[in-house]
Amino acid sequence: MGLAPSEFYRLLYSELVLLLDGWHERRRRQLRERREESAWVVSCLLWPHQKEGADPITPDQLLGRKERRKARPPRFADYKESASAFFAALEAKSKQEHEVSDGQ
Repeated sequence: MGLAPSEFYRLLYSELVLLLDGWHERRRRQLRERREESAWVVSCLLWPHQKEGADPITPDQLLGRKERRKARPPRFADYKESASAFFAALEAKSKQEHEVSDGQ
């Protein structure tokens, strides 16, 4: 923890408990950051050795976490369809904001 004996003996018990809690939390955070960095390095080192066309091994897989998949944006057949969807969403959003501002 890095306390000099003179500093240690001046502490109240409650102050010592708070210092120890903070030190343990900082240590846990440092270990978690090191694990994350190691997973990134290992995944980068494994990329060239993967079979062609295979999905790369991600740091989340190495750490045993489930990956969160982001929803893909919808695809439209042409620009007219995408423009009408955009304006419909914009209109729905403005109606929703209008209802909230009116207190309904």
